[in-house]
Amino acid sequence: MHGRYNVMENININPASAVAPLPYLDIHVVGAHAFFDNNYGYLKKSDFAPLIGRMGTTVSYNESNELKTGEAYAVARGPGFNLSYLEWAFGASLSVRSVTSFREIPYRMAAVLRNDRSDIHDTLNTNTYDETGFTMSSLLWSELAVHVGRIVYENDKHLIAVAGRPKLLVGMAGQYLRTDAFKYTPLSTTRAQFDEVSGEYTGTELGLGGFGWGLDIGVEYRAMEKRTNNYVPHSEESGCRYIPYRWKVGLAVLDIGRIQMNRNSYYRSLSSGSAYWDKEEEYNYWSSKEFIEKLDSEFGNTVDTKKDNYTVGLPTAISLTGDFHLKDDFWLGAGVLLAVPKGQRLGSQEMTFVSVTPRYETRYFEIAVPISANQLMPPNLGLAARVGPFQFGTDNLISYLVGDAYRFDAYASFTIDIVESGRCGGSNGTKQPFWRFNDCSAPKNNYKKPKKKK
Repeated sequence: MHGRYNVMENININPASAVAPLPYLDIHVVGAHAFFDNNYGYLKKSDFAPLIGRMGTTVSYNESNELKTGEAYAVARGPGFNLSYLEWAFGASLSVRSVTSFREIPYRMAAVLRNDRSDIHDTLNTNTYDETGFTMSSLLWSELAVHVGRIVYENDKHLIAVAGRPKLLVGMAGQYLRTDAFKYTPLSTTRAQFDEVSGEYTGTELGLGGFGWGLDIGVEYRAMEKRTNNYVPHSEESGCRYIPYRWKVGLAVLDIGRIQMNRNSYYRSLSSGSAYWDKEEEYNYWSSKEFIEKLDSEFGNTVDTKKDNYTVGLPTAISLTGDFHLKDDFWLGAGVLLAVPKGQRLGSQEMTFVSVTPRYETRYFEIAVPISANQLMPPNLGLAARVGPFQFGTDNLISYLVGDAYRFDAYASFTIDIVESGRCGGSNGTKQPFWRFNDCSAPKNNYKKPKKKK
């Protein structure tokens, strides 16, 4: 996402990237990204090697005695655009996003949740287990976003840009489970006694679940190649020039906001719940409503709170980015995405993510080699390319070549960018620039001030 032609993608990690971009107009037509990472389920390297056509789908499981954590992220991005106008930038976009996460699931509970009794048979010895502190969450929503940004400071070779991106959110589905206490005793392979359960759980049917608002805000500092006094990007006033940066750094806060789920939604809380659980029909439920009703019937009067609405937070994160011109057409991008912990608040949470991305970039071709890691997995190597309007790649090349695959990632998009404004001759730049003697747009190299007489 660090490429200078990837304006709409860069806005997703810092809205200030919309201001004074290389393309005067960037149009995002369609795109998608899917990501999954965990330390529990995997595909064996002997069965799965997609780059050579080996597409085994049998999932194996890591049954080591450690807490299980994972995340699945998917986004489909529809139409969107960014327009650079004088010192300002404007744009809008439409997308559908999904974040599913599970945190610190005990290995016994992980086996129970996937309902594979053969793997947990040996552990069912009527001991009482305390599996307190795990969470599971899933949120599906669509968002209509508009953004506006502006150059707020320019002097000598320094430029600062700020931008905001308010978003209208439509909740489409959601589930959440948090445990403050979770003590249980397995009685057989199909029956368990829950001795003490405290926490909360929610569910929303797939459809129109509710509405909310979100916000991204960002700022960028850019060290420019040339002086920026009175610089107006992509304008006749500045001689139709574009001044590139030598390097830049940015800070943004992403996905501030909440969704009020108040349609086909269910909220429950327990402070000291207890029940006997028969697993013969576990997970044979076709909707969140059926599952919630099953829990209500099992826990009975120990449910403290029952509501038909709840508020869920977005996966808020802090984004730190940088981009550095190395030499000629070679650049180096870097980024850190710091997940903001949810604590006891309802909502999904992304993983903290770090990347370093060297790239070779020209007008119609770009190739990048992202090196990335998150809080769960060691560094991985990727490969991405831009050929004309097409962009595609993966951050997960190593897992597709060697080793067992715990992580999956792929992305692609189709965009159209217009580098020069119509006033400056569109993509051909055929118009003569307008300039004045009293500002920096004048051709000063061709105008020499007369020497003063002594």
